[in-house]
Amino acid sequence: RLYLAAAYREIIDNELPFLQSRSLYLPLALPPSITQTAFTWRGGDPRVLFICPNIDQIDYYRRIYGTSKDCDRDLLKAHLDDAVKQNALILIIGDLFDLMEGRNDRRRSNAARMEHYAGNYLQKVVLDAVEWFKPYANNIAMVSHGNHETGVAKHVQVQPINWFVYELNKIGSPVIEGNYQGFIILQAIYIDKETKVMTGSFKYKIFYHHGLWGGVVSKGTQSVMRFGAVVPDADMIVTGHTHDQWMMLHTRYKLDRAYNVSLHDQIHLKLGTYKNEFKT
Repeated sequence: RLYLAAAYREIIDNELPFLQSRSLYLPLALPPSITQTAFTWRGGDPRVLFICPNIDQIDYYRRIYGTSKDCDRDLLKAHLDDAVKQNALILIIGDLFDLMEGRNDRRRSNAARMEHYAGNYLQKVVLDAVEWFKPYANNIAMVSHGNHETGVAKHVQVQPINWFVYELNKIGSPVIEGNYQGFIILQAIYIDKETKVMTGSFKYKIFYHHGLWGGVVSKGTQSVMRFGAVVPDADMIVTGHTHDQWMMLHTRYKLDRAYNVSLHDQIHLKLGTYKNEFKT
């Protein structure tokens, strides 16, 4: 007998009818490393991190592919509008562009938007994206390379991400060009409201990589142990590329300078796509 035991109600809502009819809602329990610090955050910065990289069945975790005709631009716009409303930073982790519809591209499948079919295909795609993302320019902090952009750079000698970032910088955007992989360090300090004296600090290390080690069967989950071994000091590892979406905890023992042992949860996020690949 088969039952779907989902940790989030949204998972059940997005499954096929035969699984919805045989579903159990089992809320996800939080580990002690999370609950023991409950109600201790006293931050004064209203901004939150909004990661928007690599649309399948679940609507929250995605990769953009904004230039494909199958991109769900309405959902993308809703998420970006929400990010601006919260004054959040927007990070785009690879494959902002699809870029497989060039004249000499053997992967062509007539998947481009009609307005992009022209002799200057690459130019139209990049400049259209610049216009589309202008309302969010002040919130976009970084756009990094994915395999679609690096493929174009290899064969056509054009860096679409560099071009996109350059155009946004010209209108005052703080966006920077990220590499295919890298670190994002979040830092915060705690200040006493009365004395205005700093009482502590916080640093959170995120490692991002557009993606490696995919698999139709494993959905890329084997990358957790591989990235965990290669990047042991990261608090969170964010990847995309395979058009899957999941979150997994990798718990390790940590030994501090005083030889105290503690448990540390490394969070692994696999982020999907705004391109609806199951559209018929």
